Amino acid sequence: AVCTKKYGAEFCTKLKNSCFEILKVKATDGPLPVSISICISSENWLAQCYAKYGSKRCSEWREICRDRYSKTSDLTESEKECVKSHNAVILCRAKHGNVFCEKLAASCSMVLRLPAPRLRAHFIFSMPAKLSD
Repeated sequence: AVCTKKYGAEFCTKLKNSCFEILKVKATDGPLPVSISICISSENWLAQCYAKYGSKRCSEWREICRDRYSKTSDLTESEKECVKSHNAVILCRAKHGNVFCEKLAASCSMVLRLPAPRLRAHFIFSMPAKLSD
């Protein structure tokens, strides 16, 4: 009920399905298992990514970020931020186009006196080391 009020029914259905997928719990018609309820109410970051962008894209981002930082089974905070940064670039490009986003990155670079974030192959966004560490 809280999810639906905050995000709408369509997104919450996707979020619920994402939680079932991530936690590898078989979907049922009865009451939600406790683990799924917790996943939804905690606004699990990976489940939200799956609900917004699809499991395939989020899994690809997750692997890229895991390779960049470590090989552990659970993502660290740095890896989670890496995944979230992919979302930001895709949203910027979708809403404003490549030229605007590149100019925005250059402007931020001048203001912060840091190297401009790099856009790599497969739309990967890389923060300068000074910001990402």
